[in-house]
Amino acid sequence: MEASVAMEKEAPFKSDAQRRWMYAAEARGEVPKGTAGRWQAHTPKGKNLPEHARKKKASAIAFARAMAKTAAQSTALSRMPAYDKLVKLEDKLRRLYRQKE
Repeated sequence: MEASVAMEKEAPFKSDAQRRWMYAAEARGEVPKGTAGRWQAHTPKGKNLPEHARKKKASAIAFARAMAKTAAQSTALSRMPAYDKLVKLEDKLRRLYRQKE
């Protein structure tokens, strides 16, 4: 219970939709009173929040790895040229990623 309270103290709002939901949920009694105020205190003043927060995208390497793993699990796919292309793509992405570091 204490971990969730500590997390609430540190969490700023990430979008206007989240802010509206939090204040409405507080009014309905779904979240403890004062939670929205604490979140608001940790949100930088004057920060223009987006209407909705964007979801994080998976990296290209993680995507290629997942595709290659899925293809490798199927013996029928491992005989197809598409599998070889995925493996080559994953290798290419790894090399590009290492060059950035």
